[in-house]
Amino acid sequence: MPGLIIFHGSASEYFEKKIDPIDFPTYKHNIKLFQNPSLATLLMSFPVIGRFIYHPLHYLFMNKITKNEEEINADLKMSSIEINNIIFHYELETLAQIIRKSNSDLIVITTPVNIQKAPHEACAQSITSGITDFQSEQANKMAQQNFKNAYYSLEKLIKSSPGNAQSYYLLANAALGLGLFDVARDAYIKANAFDCAPEGSSVLINQAIRQWVLKNSFKIIDFDDDLSHQIGHNDIFINDHYPQDYYYQQVLTSITEAIMRYFRL
Repeated sequence: MPGLIIFHGSASEYFEKKIDPIDFPTYKHNIKLFQNPSLATLLMSFPVIGRFIYHPLHYLFMNKITKNEEEINADLKMSSIEINNIIFHYELETLAQIIRKSNSDLIVITTPVNIQKAPHEACAQSITSGITDFQSEQANKMAQQNFKNAYYSLEKLIKSSPGNAQSYYLLANAALGLGLFDVARDAYIKANAFDCAPEGSSVLINQAIRQWVLKNSFKIIDFDDDLSHQIGHNDIFINDHYPQDYYYQQVLTSITEAIMRYFRL
């Protein structure tokens, strides 16, 4: 391994099928056991015990990268995201172990999330009677530039029905129309986090990376956070996924400076 590693990825952690939905309860059971410190110590001494404690799984062999086209029951979508994020956490921990064993240093660059892109799907648990019609009413108000009325109506809606990605997205649009850029940014982040059919990069994945970097004292260039603070001030993305070249030129400058500091140039 080289002395300095630069990691810029995790832009499509929900693309592939990593888990068979039939195994969701089994994964949760096994993860709960795995996180028990006393049991972990016992298994390190006597690994064979794991055969009798952990429930067997249907393993998926990922020979090539293929998009997950399987439809998941609405009630299971939140479990799918939760377990996928837990698996990603352990993948990061494995990477940290490899880096430490190699006596290497790491610079992580977060992948930009286009949080102004509309969420794909609100979770079924967050949809109440009449909420879709009410959201359409507020969208119509904003189409008529009535951002203030829509903003306060959506605030009340979120208090009574929290966790709906579309409500946060509409609130963000209303806040943006009122010039409340920080409020809009926060609401866009929540809309992305509550999306029950995530695609591409995700605020949840980037947050997991930030916590992992902090825990392991790695270096980070938070490209995503820097770009999200440009909301309301500049056009950031050229499409759903890619920032303008100008911003990549800026982050290249930060990378160059980090490399020069590492090698004391």
